[in-house]
Amino acid sequence: MVSIATLREAFEIISAAACDANPTLIRVVVPTAQEPRVFVVALPAECRASVYGYLAERIDIEIPVGGDPLVMTSIEAAAVLKLAIELSAVGDAA
Repeated sequence: MVSIATLREAFEIISAAACDANPTLIRVVVPTAQEPRVFVVALPAECRASVYGYLAERIDIEIPVGGDPLVMTSIEAAAVLKLAIELSAVGDAA
């Protein structure tokens, strides 16, 4: 199950792979009144473009224009989480 905490951790892992950085501030929110549930992710400017490009190459997700936050469905968020788990497994095997 995707939660705010697991999605934030997934983006930390992906950020490390995409831009060799560990951003200190990754914001993930779920607007409470929104149905169906969506996740809104704001990444720091120093790694945003690299992470967006990394995601665009690996999963089917709509990348926002400019510096806008990434808005994801639960299915897209699950794909991000799966990608981070795969990256962790590769990192652990190395």
